Amino acid sequence: MSRESSPRIKVRSLAVALLAAFLVLAASPRGAAALDQYPGDTVIYGVSTGTIQPNVLVILDNSGSMSGEIITGGPYTPSTTYAVTNGCSGAACQSNAVYKWKSGENKWVSYIANVSSVTCTKARNGLNNSGMYQGKLNTGGACSGKSGSFALGNYINWLTASGGYRTKMEVAQEVLANLINTTSGVRFGLMLFNQSNGGHIAGVGDSYGYDGYDAYVKDMDEVFSGSTTNRTALLNTINNVEPSTWTPASRNLRRRTTRSSPASLKPL
Repeated sequence: MSRESSPRIKVRSLAVALLAAFLVLAASPRGAAALDQYPGDTVIYGVSTGTIQPNVLVILDNSGSMSGEIITGGPYTPSTTYAVTNGCSGAACQSNAVYKWKSGENKWVSYIANVSSVTCTKARNGLNNSGMYQGKLNTGGACSGKSGSFALGNYINWLTASGGYRTKMEVAQEVLANLINTTSGVRFGLMLFNQSNGGHIAGVGDSYGYDGYDAYVKDMDEVFSGSTTNRTALLNTINNVEPSTWTPASRNLRRRTTRSSPASLKPL
């Protein structure tokens, strides 16, 4: 054997010895335990079979824009004749009649007996296609006179039957109430926008909390006070919220990540 090849043989022998030792160690119980000393998927997902309730922290937009009104219900379909309602100054709205909105009195008043008498093309098309028209229209059906808001009786019947105009806050409160009432096994909390910087837990530093309730994430079925559960207290707190702030959404989301972490959840 040459002098030059001897070191290579020694290195190869050492590598084989180390590999053999590693395989023996890995195959032994002690070796397996050592390799699993840091949590992996098996440790994380296999150590417990207990049921843990999810934590859901809801951010309710309580900014001033939530006082704006929207139309609820299904869309208006011009080809559908809707059931007659008393939405025209307390009287029945005739489907093909044209009504004008009197803003000072907040009501629809009779204006033209039948939309077929409207000679103003853009007005007639608007009324027939969408149920409404805004612009100039006189009682003779021509495109003249003062501008106003006009609607077919059929549109007003649809609007009245669908619930009419509601504020965005009312709709949001109703949706949240339905969610919380129909969801079990989930811990809910509520967060609101501050006036200009981030957000806060509802009931903490404001007057919305029902009977002093603070809406940290909690078990909904546990008792808040007397016979009142957290679920009932949270629902009443949601209904107390009024649209009055700005919309500091990004800072509120940042604060939400800290308020919803396990270390910062208020203990029950």
